[in-house]
Amino acid sequence: MVNKSLLQKLLLLLLLGLITGLNSKLSAQNSNPYAHNAFQYVFIDGGGTHTVALKCDGTVWTWGDNSSGQLGDGTAIDKNVPTQVTDPADATGFLQNVIAVSAGGSHTMALKADSTVVVWGDDTEAQMGDGVVGPDETTPKTVAGITTAIAISAGGAYCTVLLADGTLRAWGNNADLQLGNNDATNPILLPDTVEGLDTTVVQVSAGTRHTLALQIDGTVMACGRDDRGQIGDGPPAPDAPQMVNVDSLSPGDGNFAVVIAAGLQHSFAVLNTGEVFGWGENSSDEITSSCGSPQRRACKIGGITTA
Repeated sequence: MVNKSLLQKLLLLLLLGLITGLNSKLSAQNSNPYAHNAFQYVFIDGGGTHTVALKCDGTVWTWGDNSSGQLGDGTAIDKNVPTQVTDPADATGFLQNVIAVSAGGSHTMALKADSTVVVWGDDTEAQMGDGVVGPDETTPKTVAGITTAIAISAGGAYCTVLLADGTLRAWGNNADLQLGNNDATNPILLPDTVEGLDTTVVQVSAGTRHTLALQIDGTVMACGRDDRGQIGDGPPAPDAPQMVNVDSLSPGDGNFAVVIAAGLQHSFAVLNTGEVFGWGENSSDEITSSCGSPQRRACKIGGITTA
């Protein structure tokens, strides 16, 4: 039988190892964009109407809608080809030493190798986390007070960060309580602690108006909007102001979640068994036709056993 405790520890070590492993690749890989390199792009993410990609050399490239400065090139002009993100504070003039990126509705986040976080783009909901609303930022801006980040996830108009101690911080739009800080204030201007968690978090995923957290024991937590069952906690209920357990996904019989993903109004979790569960909006069969709409508890997706 698989040792559950060992697997859980390996998950955390793998997440932490991404920082060291990818950081070492920043200098080891060929940074020439015209050279053949299997690791030229190591990550890509799609936002509302823009795209962000991370190269193996630690630089960031974006394209698409730039009406809010979400491409980070110092302009508000749309781009139809990848454009390098600038950084006036760096001697090179460009954003460097990035190990993770995440695209929100009209803003973009980047995690740097020194565990700091930068954000740029739309700031109408305080996405910059600098204590004020606006103006939009067309180049990366460092989020004050975040110095031990190991993962990031940008939501519709908000930001989430996982710290090295396994806690979460969030800021920005909180109209649906998606920041999980047990505070109905909207927006939240500075990074605030996400409440309701039971133990160490190893992954965070921000949707449009709800947030998921995967804990080290394999449990999945959720907060925010619940009009279409996004929280997965059973019968219709008010939006969740802090993290609550996703019903039907409590570890048992050696099974536990290993990956989570939050979408527009629905959510997914992959178990260590390879099974996939979904919950939330399902009017277009975005979960699967065999589940309800809305699906208010985690529903197993048939036919997938090796995810």
